[in-house]
Amino acid sequence: PAPAAEAAAPAAAAPASSAAPVSVAVPIMGESITSGQLASWEANVGDSVEADQVVATIETDKVNVEVRSPESGVITEAFAVEGEEVSVGNALFTLAPAPVSAAASASAAPAAKAAAAPAAASAPAA
Repeated sequence: PAPAAEAAAPAAAAPASSAAPVSVAVPIMGESITSGQLASWEANVGDSVEADQVVATIETDKVNVEVRSPESGVITEAFAVEGEEVSVGNALFTLAPAPVSAAASASAAPAAKAAAAPAAASAPAA
């Protein structure tokens, strides 16, 4: 039993390191769409972006797709230039996640509670 516990310890420690770069791929744009044209970069290599911020726009003859950052961080690499054809599933850019500080997490919690309070207060009394 002891060797199994020791083997599990390194695996448990690996996910705690959230500073690994994140590769963001060209998203699925529709059932029959396999590629599109990179119309524009809204953020450049070296720029800091927030979670859900639009980083790029891809156009096809059927749809325009905004590619958003999955989390806050800094764009470290771009794999296409504006006007280039990009294929679904291929890497579009790399993001170095922003470090999460304890102070930022602590200050976000009261703000979230304050934002929720008016919604609770306006609910009709039972």
